[in-house]
Amino acid sequence: MSGTLPVLIAGRALQGVSAAMIPLAIGMIRDTFPAERVTTAIGIVSATMGVGGSAGMIVTGLIAARTGSHHPVFWIAAALAAAGLVLVAATARDVGVRAGGRPDLPGAALLAGWLVCLLLGISQGNAWGWTSGGVLALFGAAAALCAVWVAVELRVRAPLVRLGLLVGPRSLSANVVSALLGFSMFAAFTLIAGFVQARPEEVGYGLGGSVLDVGLYMLPSTVTMLLFSAMAGRLAARLGPAYTLAIGSAFAGLCYAWLAVSNSHVYDMLAFSAIQGIGFGIAYAALGTLAVRHVPMDQSGIASGINSLVRTTGGSVAGAVTASILAGRAAGAGVPPSAPTSCASGSSPRGRRWPPSSPSRTPCATPGRPRPAARALDEPAPRHAL
Repeated sequence: MSGTLPVLIAGRALQGVSAAMIPLAIGMIRDTFPAERVTTAIGIVSATMGVGGSAGMIVTGLIAARTGSHHPVFWIAAALAAAGLVLVAATARDVGVRAGGRPDLPGAALLAGWLVCLLLGISQGNAWGWTSGGVLALFGAAAALCAVWVAVELRVRAPLVRLGLLVGPRSLSANVVSALLGFSMFAAFTLIAGFVQARPEEVGYGLGGSVLDVGLYMLPSTVTMLLFSAMAGRLAARLGPAYTLAIGSAFAGLCYAWLAVSNSHVYDMLAFSAIQGIGFGIAYAALGTLAVRHVPMDQSGIASGINSLVRTTGGSVAGAVTASILAGRAAGAGVPPSAPTSCASGSSPRGRRWPPSSPSRTPCATPGRPRPAARALDEPAPRHAL
């Protein structure tokens, strides 16, 4: 129902509440599943994020080919959320121990405050200047609010984030890896979506695809993520979750190395997608197990929630950092400052390195102003892309 940007942002903030679903599901898995099946179950649940993301891109592409409005996408999401609520109410059984507690509203406000300051400073660094008063003030405010947040979390009886589970000796490594994997995954979403849609004849790089093509390119990731997340339990049983996580991270790094070396053909994107699914399917299954195996049963949901929070924070930072880097590189190459610049990177299919040496205009969508979509792989260009 949003017609203005503030309403849209408010809706997106409410949508973020759904991020609690995965940690709660992992907590329920640990309460109800036999120990030998926990890693596999966690992996499959974690893989559903990638499956849903790929399906969402395909649905969004189909809608974008027929309308310039964003409303149908969110109406579909609202219907799916309602269906999910019915399924949870009908099938989920709470068999764990209830430890009690109450919302930590000051902690939530402080956490939101320092994250907003940090992300806003990163995203506006190129526009305002990295040494400008505004950016430095935002970074200073983020540091100050973070310090106050830590002090509050250490004193309240039921903190929003239990710092012992965030930076404790048994949790720190898993949370650091979670932040790094979240950063890499969400950075890839930002880069791939723009790179696939960029028109090489206009900007010298990209594949000239549509929003629908982005979803189709990510289908191999969906398949391999499901398959290898189901296999992760066997790997963890034989090697342990730490080595299993290392294997998944190695595959994740390999997919980005492939794309850095070769990105000018359709098969490059398909290979990247397939390898990425292998890496994240294995890594997230092992990571979910590492996050909860050292904590008491009644704290499984809390530990998983903290790990999910760290991953989401890494993803949020990735979006801001990626947009900032791309904007800076594009500005250095002569792209007009008014042109959107946060939607593509990499090498061009014709051997020219990104960014191009001559001024160009990046074919991104501007909020409130639909643009013509790039050509699809096998069909004429649709009317609009979101």
